[in-house]
Order: sequence, then structure tokens, then C-alpha cells
Amino acid sequence: MKKALALTAALGLLSLSTTAHAQFFGQMGPLGPTSEHGIEMVGAYVGLATDEIGATGHLRFGIDSEKWDVGVQGGFVKVSNGGPTGEGAQVDLKGALGMLGESKEVKWGGDISAGVSHFGGDFSATSISIAAIPGISIQHPMSGGASVSGWGGFGIAWTHTSVSGGGSGSSSSGELRLGGGYGFSKDMTVVAEFNHGFANGGGNEFLAGINFGLGGK
Repeated sequence: MKKALALTAALGLLSLSTTAHAQFFGQMGPLGPTSEHGIEMVGAYVGLATDEIGATGHLRFGIDSEKWDVGVQGGFVKVSNGGPTGEGAQVDLKGALGMLGESKEVKWGGDISAGVSHFGGDFSATSISIAAIPGISIQHPMSGGASVSGWGGFGIAWTHTSVSGGGSGSSSSGELRLGGGYGFSKDMTVVAEFNHGFANGGGNEFLAGINFGLGGK
């Protein structure tokens, strides 16, 4: 009986992790680094999904002046109606592999991420996820140092969930990402992102917050 309950819990948590990623993580900015090396940005966001709320912190590090930066995200999510609380972390590599047109405002590339999350409760569960999201972005400068930006992509995510006491499962899902931001200056940008996972009937999540630039270009 205990193994049957554990398997049921595993399937439920697997459904949660594939529709809402088990945590509120995202790209949260256009393609391309803002600093050649070192910390370029810190961000903080609130995440919302069906029966879920959470918060995420975000650090980005420039590793190439034109193409690549690395992000580290960590946060927690609370499932409503007496559900479990989870925490997790993710590392991602974001790249601007090319530009469209002569203005250099539109870039194409993508984001590859790997993360882990853990939920407590009667049957604690741990999920490992990997995602690859090809996409494009645009960043347009405005007067007074302001800017507007947008990004979007479509890819795939894979998740494996295991439950203490027995039970595990894996699933893959198509992933749609749409986001945008308004930069008051290079040092502060308000951002929002919508992510949709197509597995298990589809799941939506919404993130909103602020990015603070740390000496980038």
C-alpha cells in the first residue's frame, strides 16, 4: 500500500514539475551579455501559476563580450491548498549566436538550462530537469538612456522525478517562452515573462520582477 501511495505521489509531482517546472525559472532578459567578464546583473522575481506562488533570485555572469553569459537562479515555490513547499536551483547558458539586419538590435540564439528541485511532505520528491529553448530577442535603445526589449523562443524540456519511499518517472514537454522588459537605465530594468508547458494538458506560469545591472556595458 505504501509503495502504491508513493507511486501516486510521484506521478502527481511529475505532473507538477512538467507543467510548472517545479520552480519559477526563466530567461528574464534578451540574448547577449551585458558585461565581458564577471557579474553583470542581479534580479529578483515573483512567480505565479495555477495553485502556486513563489520567488526567484538570479545572478548572471558575462563570459564573452558579444555572445555568451551564464545565469544562476534559486528560489522556492508553495503549492496552495495545503500542498508542499519546494526549493531549487538552476544554471543556464544563454547565447546570442547571430544578428538579423544591420541595426544589431535583433539577435538569434537560445538558452540551455539544467536544474534540480526538491519538495517536502509525506513523500518528499526530487526533480532533475534539462531544457533547450532556441529563440530570438530585440533590444531597442530610447532617449535618456532608457530601452525596451523583448524575447521569445520554443524548445523542449525533460524532467525526471523520484519520490522517497519508492516511485519515479520521466516526461518531456514542448516549452513556449515570451518575455519583455523596460529599462529605465542600464542599471535597472523591469521585466516580465510568460512560460507555457504543453505536457499534461498544458501549464502556464508568469514571472515579474526587476533586474539590476552591475557595471555592464
